[in-house]
Amino acid sequence: MPALPVRRPNARTVPRTTLQPLLPLASFAALAVARPTLRLHLALYMRDMEAAIFPPHDDVSSLPGPDPERVLFVGDIGVAGYGVLLAGMAMPAQVAGRRAARTGRGVEWETVASYDMTARKAAAAISARTGPLDLAVVALGIPDVLVATSVAEWTDRLTAIVADIRRQAGDGCRIVLSGIPPMDRFQPIPMLGRKLLLAQVTRLNRATSRFDDPEDGVVFAPYPDISGTRMHVRDRFSYRVMHAHWAEAMMPFLGDPRPSEA
Repeated sequence: MPALPVRRPNARTVPRTTLQPLLPLASFAALAVARPTLRLHLALYMRDMEAAIFPPHDDVSSLPGPDPERVLFVGDIGVAGYGVLLAGMAMPAQVAGRRAARTGRGVEWETVASYDMTARKAAAAISARTGPLDLAVVALGIPDVLVATSVAEWTDRLTAIVADIRRQAGDGCRIVLSGIPPMDRFQPIPMLGRKLLLAQVTRLNRATSRFDDPEDGVVFAPYPDISGTRMHVRDRFSYRVMHAHWAEAMMPFLGDPRPSEA
């Protein structure tokens, strides 16, 4: 038979040092409870992605101009261009166009992206790439939310990605880590699923924010607040508008370009 419940002291009377070790255990327990629901949302996500619209695009693209900046985009559906017909409507091309307009320079960019790109897959892909870079934008997280990636694994994978980019590109490359979008707000989701998604997004975003170190060239760019933003066209959610809004919000985090070699 189960033991009778033991009366516990009020949390306010328990020393902070006693409570602190329990936090990781609480996080693991929350993930264990959340996994079945997240697994259902993962199955729905994969089904939707297999039938979704993604624009055809080259792994390397460019905008003409002098002394072009070399930019790497790593990510899942945002970088892959989910929901738009043309590559020029997707977030990477939108960022590149704005960057070129503001600097007066050309932009050459490459993408490492797929709708199922987890941090683990991205770390493996980045470790194998070569070539110089001036700027890197990492926009991961949606698949990791759905597969219930732990904060510890997420942190380890991002650490590896940042280290590999730094090894390939040197200290002069600015690395922008984008926040995960508010997944619970894009489609109608039951309340339980919405709360679980929000909790996992919050956990991973909080872990990503700890990488923010502008002096070392690593910057956390929170996903922009979309409340009050007109995201619908003819009563339908517009991913073209979303990509453009995301790109515009990211611009202040990209920093100044490296000095021109001209």
